[in-house]
Amino acid sequence: MIRWYSKTIGNPSYPVIVFLHGFMGSHHDWLPVCQRLSTEFRCLILDLPGHGRTRAALASDYTMSSTANSLIEYLESKKINRSILVGYSMGGRLALYLTVQYPQFFQKVVLESASPGLENKQERVFRQKHDQQLAEELSRIPAEEFLEKWYSAPLFATLRNHPRFDSLIANRLKHKNANWPASLRGMGVGEQRSLWDKVKQIAVPVLVLAGEKDEKYRYISLKMKEYNPRISLSFVPECGHNIHFEDEERFYLELIKFVKS
Repeated sequence: MIRWYSKTIGNPSYPVIVFLHGFMGSHHDWLPVCQRLSTEFRCLILDLPGHGRTRAALASDYTMSSTANSLIEYLESKKINRSILVGYSMGGRLALYLTVQYPQFFQKVVLESASPGLENKQERVFRQKHDQQLAEELSRIPAEEFLEKWYSAPLFATLRNHPRFDSLIANRLKHKNANWPASLRGMGVGEQRSLWDKVKQIAVPVLVLAGEKDEKYRYISLKMKEYNPRISLSFVPECGHNIHFEDEERFYLELIKFVKS
């Protein structure tokens, strides 16, 4: 059973936007953009299982399907049966899964630096082993050391050079959770069933955002657009993987433009 922690910003009568953070993040990551949106929208920001103040009792709670099912039940308990969904990275993969499995709940969906998973079975097996090794390492070494290694990846090159990068690391440590490894084991890319075949069937309006300097996710985004021409696509200049942190203004403008279109 998952006990969700969430925070609401904005008037209860406003249209709802649900935000899902990335791995090792928390609801706190979305506060700046939600403060700006709160004059027109009700923002629901959550801690995902294994993160922040959300608690999960079983190992199975950390899987994509269990997390998605529980989140839908949580939204229903809040009488949120129709909302706009925004997800970044791991949260974006969850948002895509929710879009495929529960399209009736979402008016529009924004996927930031998100992937439908790995199509190749051998690649998934390799990634599973890699994620398991990372989870074991994360269980053994101090969080500061793991974060330093995690963000040394080429994917985060522009993020590391951001003038507020130290504040991001400080927030990760402030909201750290001992169950980060369980999240990596349950919702890592290797564990995720490929959704590429489902991308073609999506009828909900979707905006896919990728950083101009994020070569990997620019390619994935273009491929998603090929699979489903109805998907809207935008590359954000001078940004890498974490667009909403690297350029909050541009992310806000892209989001508000799509939501109001």
